[in-house]
Amino acid sequence: MKLEAKELQAYWEKLGYQEPSVIQEKAYEPMKEGADVVGISPTGTGKTVAYTLPILAKTIVKGGLQTVIITPSQELAVQVASVVKE
Repeated sequence: MKLEAKELQAYWEKLGYQEPSVIQEKAYEPMKEGADVVGISPTGTGKTVAYTLPILAKTIVKGGLQTVIITPSQELAVQVASVVKE
């Protein structure tokens, strides 16, 4: 079972997002289509959500390991894990 766009949209709204940030808007479609994306954006603009949503849209629930996210520090890994788990 894949997460449906409506499930992700409902969760997006639950988190209180009104409009996607520039990085979120520009990264979503290319990543959803499988393109590699390099994005640079200031802290607090939603970069983690920008790459997490398209990944989750392609994830098969209980489908085993499907994604590996590599971060440069343990602190950032904890932050990213928190967003992904939500």
